[in-house]
Amino acid sequence: MDVEPFVFPQLLEILATLAWAVSGAIVARGRNFDFMGVFVISVLAATGGGLMRDGVFLQRIPLMLTTPIYLVLPLAAALMISGFGRQWERFVVWDTLVNGIDALGTPAFALIGFQMTLLAGIPIVGAMFVGLVNGVAGGILRDVSVGDVPRFFRPGQHSSMILIGALVLYAGLLRADVASDQAAWIAILAAAIARLLVIRFNWQTRPVSEWDVERTLTSLPAHLHASNPFVRRKPTRGTRGMPPADIVEGDSDEPA
Repeated sequence: MDVEPFVFPQLLEILATLAWAVSGAIVARGRNFDFMGVFVISVLAATGGGLMRDGVFLQRIPLMLTTPIYLVLPLAAALMISGFGRQWERFVVWDTLVNGIDALGTPAFALIGFQMTLLAGIPIVGAMFVGLVNGVAGGILRDVSVGDVPRFFRPGQHSSMILIGALVLYAGLLRADVASDQAAWIAILAAAIARLLVIRFNWQTRPVSEWDVERTLTSLPAHLHASNPFVRRKPTRGTRGMPPADIVEGDSDEPA
């Protein structure tokens, strides 16, 4: 595949990083952390995906260490939430803004991680896994650090499948000879629309303990079983040589 590195608009990148940093700072403040704790959780929430991608999978110096803005933005978020947390909680438009920014930012960063891994020579399946990690690791590290089960592992609104779908769509468009940047924007916008629909209609996953596959299979319409040509039908007349019950007497071609 002809992959060209996707460049996310800088303003959107800053907004997405700041939104994730603020989300981490809010969680830490709610757990009564001190300022250093709020700052560290803010950093993890904002940069955890890139940290895992670079430091673990690509084995290079993480981008957050060479680009100061990835530490400046979490610091600003920590100062803002630490000093004005109560006023921020009254900012009712916050959730709407975060959902909109997250709907664009998460698939974009997942796509960037996917591209960087492909360019590093990792096969496409492994690259998709790294792309998924790039998109969700910040939230996982944030939750684990404050002692919660990560939201990514719990039943809730669909998110991981949307990211996987976006990566598959991008790879499919590349296979169809669509330009790399154009394919990236199509995949990102498709994921953003899907994410907003999930939020609007509250489509949620279910815990596997509630799955009832046996009941689903046994509730299939009875005609599906009756129309199966491979099912052996037992004759209603049990003596050997007697015709089956569905053959009516008198229908035979033999003369009487």
